[in-house]
Amino acid sequence: MTALTESTIPQGGWASGEADYLRSLRAAARALALGVIEPDQFVSQVFSIVDHGLTRAWYDGMKECGIRPDEQTAAERARLNQEMVVRLQRIVPLAEFIMSQRSRPNVGVPESVAARLRMWANDYRGIKTIAAAMACGNKKMTWVLGPTKKHCASCKGFAGKTYRYSVWFDNGALPRMRTLCCSGYQ
Repeated sequence: MTALTESTIPQGGWASGEADYLRSLRAAARALALGVIEPDQFVSQVFSIVDHGLTRAWYDGMKECGIRPDEQTAAERARLNQEMVVRLQRIVPLAEFIMSQRSRPNVGVPESVAARLRMWANDYRGIKTIAAAMACGNKKMTWVLGPTKKHCASCKGFAGKTYRYSVWFDNGALPRMRTLCCSGYQ
């Protein structure tokens, strides 16, 4: 039985992928904030970052269950596309937000933008979890609270409960999911 927690994921798995994803997002945001690139270039660059990064997250999640990318089902491909569309629709608003937060020349990325980018990076783990939930279907999982000091009502309520991954998934109860009281950010 596996726990629904980050601690069970082997090092070099999502951790490096998520770090690469955040680093790429930060670099693009910094370039936009400093005026090195134009907003349309930022949108194009982040589109590629999201496409590559979240596809990698999806494959990492499937790999956790022994499923190769060429073995995914049509339903799994459709869900990845659905999740991707949601994120891609938020790129232009992100660019507008970054532009609105530029305060002084050569300062780089303000904390308000950095916080927003950390939320974007959180999507990496969320996508990985959805992929694992779909690929692992009948594998039993136990909800384990992570190191966060303050847990939301959803996470506290699920703590210690064991169900098949498919049950967690069908009920929208997976770590990092927006359906949780904390919207997956705690």
